[in-house]
Amino acid sequence: MSGVQIAWANALSESTLVFFTTLAPSAAFAYLALLILLFRSGIDTVIHEQIHHLLWAPLVLCMIGLIASATHLGNPSNALYVLMRVGSSPLSNEVFAAGAFLGMAAVFWLASFSIQKYYLVERIAMVCIIASGICFIAAISCAYHVETIVTWSMPLMPATIACSSAMGGPLLALCCLQATDPFPSKVPFAKGLAVVSFGATVAWLSMQTAIGLALPGIANELFTASELVPMFWPALVLSGVLCLAGSVSPFVVARRLGWDVSKAYPAGHKSVKQKSIEQNAEQKRAIQESARQKITAQEPAEQKVAGQESVGRELSARYWLIGASVSMLIGIFIMRFMFYMMHMTVGVAV
Repeated sequence: MSGVQIAWANALSESTLVFFTTLAPSAAFAYLALLILLFRSGIDTVIHEQIHHLLWAPLVLCMIGLIASATHLGNPSNALYVLMRVGSSPLSNEVFAAGAFLGMAAVFWLASFSIQKYYLVERIAMVCIIASGICFIAAISCAYHVETIVTWSMPLMPATIACSSAMGGPLLALCCLQATDPFPSKVPFAKGLAVVSFGATVAWLSMQTAIGLALPGIANELFTASELVPMFWPALVLSGVLCLAGSVSPFVVARRLGWDVSKAYPAGHKSVKQKSIEQNAEQKRAIQESARQKITAQEPAEQKVAGQESVGRELSARYWLIGASVSMLIGIFIMRFMFYMMHMTVGVAV
């Protein structure tokens, strides 16, 4: 068999791990991002509840990735044996960190439906979940740093996994935020997520380029690393286009919706304009109610058009963000597949 055939066979056999290392880190990052927003003091109660309920989305995505990786164990019950070497085995650390993070994350989401709220306990739980989530992403990143696999032992390899979580995670978090109402109150945080995603994408592509340049100099007794992945550079170009398109999309959405930071006041802050609006809120509602009673059954055409345009923009924004997330994850998946194709041990593996 040629080197490419061996590489393809190896990557295909590890396809579930490709899927896991693509989806789980990004989903975990998205959960942590939303949790950080919840941790901010003074956030509006309604928005707090909406975001708390929406934590199920990244949680489910992360669980799907973990379930996919469990098939790699042959029998999922083998995970129990994996846990026996926590602290000494990178794989055991990864499984333990995944269980700890997902367990706490699931309980915290279920607590969002509780009638009685204990905010001190909630904030302590957030700190614990954020810490466990960071450990989970770190464990995934380090699990594949194996000294006997010369192509995986490069220092940049763990960094690419950690960096990929900051590429797709913010986009998944933005999808959740777009589903809340009112969205403008979270614009500064949303713009921050967009910047993080774009910056992480540029850094990740730079690291992948450095890895590609190093491949010709890595070899064992049979092949050079570049012989295993001759399509590395075309794959990187395709991945780069998809990832950059995904990272730029939030800025396109911001332009289409007219996200205006001046309309997004920090938690607890009230501008002169807001105070004026609050003072006249009752008067406005009374005027609106009176106007509704006078409006005939046939709504003016201009009002219908305005309403349709508003709904259209909201739906367009959601589609843009969902498409951006899918584009980003596909781009990451392509290079994770290349990662498993370049699997090459120091000696001859039997």
